[in-house]
Amino acid sequence: MNKDRGNIKWSAMMLPEHVHLLRQLQEEQEHEVKPLLDEQSFSEMNMLMNEALQNKSMLEICYFNEYNSQTIVGKIVHVNDEQSMLTLLDESEQKKRIQLKQIVNVKEV
Repeated sequence: MNKDRGNIKWSAMMLPEHVHLLRQLQEEQEHEVKPLLDEQSFSEMNMLMNEALQNKSMLEICYFNEYNSQTIVGKIVHVNDEQSMLTLLDESEQKKRIQLKQIVNVKEV
């Protein structure tokens, strides 16, 4: 098997603009796609979040920012329906705010 340096090998003969565009293309291909949720998933997540808010229990919330998903563990402190924001305290007692539309999964811890 021939092992070479791929695009690095040819970058010396490419214009800087082309190298920049190739790097941009590679970054875009690495982005995740936000999963689509059905109505049942929304209702299950809503039920779990309401129970956790009342019981002050810990949740593992998976949310999707611009290009990838992230997970946070914490207690729900406040839900702002007007702004569609969820405020929670993470394990290190720091406040985090997440938009409700960004949430893709909720689990009890």
